[in-house]
Parts: sequence; C-alpha cells; structure tokens
Amino acid sequence: NEGRAKLAARILLTLPGTSWIYYGEELGMTGEGPDPDRRQPFNWGEDNSYNPEGSTSTNNHDAISAWDNHNQSLDGVDQQLDDPDSILNTFIDMIDLKQNDDTLRHGSLHSASTDIDEIMAYRRVSDDQDYLVIHNMSRNEMTATLDVSDISTIYESHEPVIEDDKVTFEPLSTMIIEIETGSSVAITE
Repeated sequence: NEGRAKLAARILLTLPGTSWIYYGEELGMTGEGPDPDRRQPFNWGEDNSYNPEGSTSTNNHDAISAWDNHNQSLDGVDQQLDDPDSILNTFIDMIDLKQNDDTLRHGSLHSASTDIDEIMAYRRVSDDQDYLVIHNMSRNEMTATLDVSDISTIYESHEPVIEDDKVTFEPLSTMIIEIETGSSVAITE
C-alpha cells in the first residue's frame, strides 16, 4: 500500500539514529523468502536501464520479467522523480529534512501523551528546539485536540485543517510542529 509505505518512511526518518533503507524500498519494492528474492533488479525507469555517463551496464531483462506482480507494477525511478507525491519523493523529502535539521538528526526522543489509539506521537528534543511529531496511523481522517500554546509547522505530509486547538489529520499523514521547549503536551479526542 503506497500510503502505508510513505507513512513508514516518515516514521523511520523522524526517529533518532541511522535510518536504514533496504534496497528498492524507496520505490515501494517488496521481497520475501530467501535473500535472492529480496534483491530483484532495481527499476530505474520505463526501459529498465540505467547508464550513467561512461557506463555500459543495464539491468538484466530476463530477471526483470521474473519480478513478482507487485514490483512489476511499480513506477521506476524516472517516473517517480516526476511525481511529487511518489514514494521515492517522500523518501527524498524526509532524508533532506533529517539531514538539514539538527533536532531530527541529533535530538533525543521523548514520549508524547495521546489517548487516541490511531495517533502515534513523540517528541524530538534538542538544546534549543522541541518538536512534536504526530502520525495518523489510520486509513481514516482523525480529529484531535492539541494542548499546545502555538502551532508552528516544520513539516506536513498533507495539509491538516486547524481550528483553534483542533487539528484534523488526513489518513496516513504526518505533521511535525515546533512547541515551546520543555512544555507539556497532550493529544486528546
């Protein structure tokens, strides 16, 4: 599921530590069973070839024809780069965000209180910044009350509807807001 794959990327890249991406995961490729089945040829684009300047290498077309139906149906790098809402561009955006934000790169992880089962929330805290990271894990729109003094958005995967202290999150969405350092936070129905 593309929406769940993008949410998984946003969770992975907002947690502390080194984020490992398994070969092909950034395109939505899957694999199972023994290791060779997990390493199906990488899908570079419409003609499934990639020839950087000076290279004569191409993908093995016989191996590509043996891809499972899911991997065969995916757009390759060429197509996904042209689609701002693709899984690949979600990975690119989140990697860029993590690389360029010290709080996401080096900040510590703290819990955030929520009484909504479908909402996953945590804080990323550095010496001078405090972020609240909120993921709507549901396939449904969710409305939550955020007990924070001011909402300063750092990142949003989908534009939430904000009315006073109520925020409506799109399904499988992520929002990162900066909050007052050291403040208490509660996310309630």
